[in-house]
Amino acid sequence: MSVSRTYVLGDRKVDCDICGYTYRFSQMRKGVSGKQVGLNVCPDCFDEEHPRDIYKFEAKPEDVIQEVQ
Repeated sequence: MSVSRTYVLGDRKVDCDICGYTYRFSQMRKGVSGKQVGLNVCPDCFDEEHPRDIYKFEAKPEDVIQEVQ
């Protein structure tokens, strides 16, 4: 991903909290999983949430099956 060198009104430069490279604020993403929660991370360092973490499944006890005689 290339970094734009043109001036964009209100789009400041910020550093990635993980790798330290400088990106425009519009390119940054909020970390959502693991150790990235609440950090501003660049597109290269961003880890998406795993589907298993998104959907919380609860195990429900099955009905008791009667024994066959």
